[in-house]
Amino acid sequence: MNQVLILQIIEVLEQCHKDKSIKTRECCIEIIKELLHKITSELNHDNLIALEKHFNLVTTLNELDYINDEDIFLKSIARVRSCL
Repeated sequence: MNQVLILQIIEVLEQCHKDKSIKTRECCIEIIKELLHKITSELNHDNLIALEKHFNLVTTLNELDYINDEDIFLKSIARVRSCL
């Protein structure tokens, strides 16, 4: 899995957390979805570890629907970091 893309996702999440604006967070989520699509396109389906990490990222992104919940945002950043 491309660690650069994961680092970009972390950076976007951290920026969302700092800003706290709903509009900014919605934009951040769109950026993250684009980065996730890039990761998916580069994913080697024979690599079970990569698939597990990808699943963790998807799960984390699904949680971002609760963009007002600071605890979920902080947990999301930690979970994405664990994919490195």
